[in-house]
Amino acid sequence: MLVFFAACGPGQICGPGTHDADGVCVPDAAPRDSGSEVNDSDDGGEGAFDGTYEVCADGSAEFSSLQAAVDAASEGAVLDLCPGAYDWVTIERTGVTLKGYGEASIEGKTHTAVSVDSQAVVLDGITLTGHAGTGLYLLGLDCQYANLTLRDVRFEGMSGESAYNGLVANTCDVVVDGLVVVDNSDFGGLTFYGGGSLDMRHVVIANNSGFRFIATDSVDAEIRNAIVANNDFDDSLVYLYIGPVRMWNVVIWGNTEVGNGGWALSMNPEIEVYNSVIARTQGSNGYGLSNANAASFDYNVVWLNEGADGTYETQNNLDLDPKFVDPDNFDFTLEPGLSPCVDAGNPLSGYNDLDGTRADIGAFGGPDGDWTPTL
Repeated sequence: MLVFFAACGPGQICGPGTHDADGVCVPDAAPRDSGSEVNDSDDGGEGAFDGTYEVCADGSAEFSSLQAAVDAASEGAVLDLCPGAYDWVTIERTGVTLKGYGEASIEGKTHTAVSVDSQAVVLDGITLTGHAGTGLYLLGLDCQYANLTLRDVRFEGMSGESAYNGLVANTCDVVVDGLVVVDNSDFGGLTFYGGGSLDMRHVVIANNSGFRFIATDSVDAEIRNAIVANNDFDDSLVYLYIGPVRMWNVVIWGNTEVGNGGWALSMNPEIEVYNSVIARTQGSNGYGLSNANAASFDYNVVWLNEGADGTYETQNNLDLDPKFVDPDNFDFTLEPGLSPCVDAGNPLSGYNDLDGTRADIGAFGGPDGDWTPTL
């Protein structure tokens, strides 16, 4: 997971299925004329091209402007971004994919970096960075009544003063497989609300200040195999409210409450949490969890949180050191033969590990537990 490849070379057109095993472009057609007519306006009409095309900010490909390429795209178009930084973009075309291969970034500056207001949009291998706006609705990624897939996407080096300056999804259907949110300051976090759905796995959220993760207002959410570690927060770090929301195999570790009081995990009815770890929450008013008795909270580890934890049933939950290999260096694998989390998760077969055994508690248990976190 979170494996990135090099982008296509200048002038190459990569049709579907024409990248080799190393992610290198294998041209299936002659290079297009770099002077081809481009539709620079977004009139909501049909785009000029489909297939896969290059965007290079240095002018070496058919498109140098990401916005112009998006505006010219038809449904199903794939835009291969050359390594480099691109200005903010608004996507109102259906079925457009942006692929950055881990070497392309989109910078919001004083705008929302990426705005999505259409269906079947995919961001793949893109870094969102550089946002420094102070307005309430200047975001890293804004999704409104849309359908969005994020694969191997990073939020990094963002800052701002607004309450929601990370990702906001309002009534969107969002699929996430591979997300890193790291080293952002005064960062509003990730907010999903207004209905819609969220299917999220293989996520790292670390070393951010002012962070919050919110799933509320009837979002149908599944969140699993994630690590939320070493963040500063005020109020609630992970806030799950008005589900249905199901969270399993998530590690919430070493986060610090820096305000007037708050919880690493705050829940309300219609929330289910299994096979997870909430531990080492710091700060004099930093609590591990709130309202766990109002949710389905079972087969978890709640350990060494500085403030008092909310009430929860203890029959299948553990108050023990989970025995991670080296959490100070972001290794949250379980110590073989020592960790009480091995085979201690929810016994229902749907939560089983990949080898068919009972689920482990922690970020690498369950059917999606085969992944490699990257900072």
